[in-house]
Amino acid sequence: MKSDWKSHLAMSATYFRMIASLPIVLIVMFPFPNYSWVVAILFILASLTDWLDGYLSRRWDVTSDFGAFLDPVADKLLVCTCLVLLTGKLGAVVALP
Repeated sequence: MKSDWKSHLAMSATYFRMIASLPIVLIVMFPFPNYSWVVAILFILASLTDWLDGYLSRRWDVTSDFGAFLDPVADKLLVCTCLVLLTGKLGAVVALP
C-alpha cells in the first residue's frame, strides 16, 4: 500500500462511515423535533462515502488488503445499526424482510 495523502483520504471515508453510526444512535436515543431528517441526512452522507471510497481507491490505485477488509465491515455496521434502530422504533415488521 502506498503511504501518502491519497490513501489516507480514501481510508478516512471508510472511517467516517464507521464513526457515523454513533451520532445516529445518539440522535435516535435522545430525539428532538424532526430528528428523523438529521438521521436520514447522516445516513445518506455516510452511504455516499462508500461510493467515494471505492472510486478514489481504484482511481488512484491505493487499494489495500486492510481497506478491502474494512470497507464491508463499515457498510454492515452502518446498515445493521440503522436496521436495529428502525426495528426498535417501528416494531418487528421492519425485521421481517
